[in-house]
Amino acid sequence: MARLANAVIRALGARPEDLPDAAAYPVLADAWDAVVRRCGPHLLTRVDCPVTIANGRWDQMRIHAGRFARAAPRARVVVVEGASHLFPLTHRAATVEVLREALREAAPRS
Repeated sequence: MARLANAVIRALGARPEDLPDAAAYPVLADAWDAVVRRCGPHLLTRVDCPVTIANGRWDQMRIHAGRFARAAPRARVVVVEGASHLFPLTHRAATVEVLREALREAAPRS
């Protein structure tokens, strides 16, 4: 499974040094189960700093971005065009720009 998954990630544009090793894959099912059960929009309701929700255009998780954005008082949603869920690995320049903009938004105003 690791070879196949990493081949797909490489085909999407990730660099070989960014790929997880085979040890990461056996724990994915438990990790995703924990995320789905515990990490809902309710966690954002009392966050009072700016929140950036970033997804790739073809990210399967993007369908929930609106729910999370509505839960956070100061949220914005950013969609990285042409990218998947793996956009931090495959669209590095866009990821840097998303992070820079999030930091600018969170910086204290003088």
